[in-house]
Amino acid sequence: IDDRVVKLRQLTEVGRGVLQYHYNRMFRGEIDEAAAKREALAQLRTLRYGEGEYFFIDDFDCNSVLLPNLPDWEGKNFADYQDSTGHYFVRTQRDVAFAGGGTVFYKFPKEDSRVAIDKASYVLPFPQWKWFIATGMYLDEVDREIRAILLRLLALFGCVGLVGRAQLDLHFVPSCRL
Repeated sequence: IDDRVVKLRQLTEVGRGVLQYHYNRMFRGEIDEAAAKREALAQLRTLRYGEGEYFFIDDFDCNSVLLPNLPDWEGKNFADYQDSTGHYFVRTQRDVAFAGGGTVFYKFPKEDSRVAIDKASYVLPFPQWKWFIATGMYLDEVDREIRAILLRLLALFGCVGLVGRAQLDLHFVPSCRL
């Protein structure tokens, strides 16, 4: 999980870089603020990595700004939204962003489901627009990877055990004297 959190942080920094690029264009007078935000959101909305993972943005009041997997939720306030464990995770994401960024663990549905499962997201602030940006991963993917590694290890130990057993059998074969 620590390795994945590092990757999430790096990806979130890339997403924040997209925001910074469009903000800089606005600051230089190339486009107005509304166009800069619109172009940044359009670019981030289409970005996918891994198994369909995406970037999302909320403002500092916990209003959803960008949520590509559930676009009908955009514009809604989630300050009082709780996951299935009672955790106000959007508030936590905002607070972590205010503190400079970090990882938040919570439950959230995958794009093709309404069933909430464990997820980790890395959030970073973008104070120029009073937003925070994040990306995350579902932890069931990590569980599948761990199970695959364990199965390979069990298979390896099984092979080592069979080879060891075969060598023991060879050492204890009684010799015949004629």
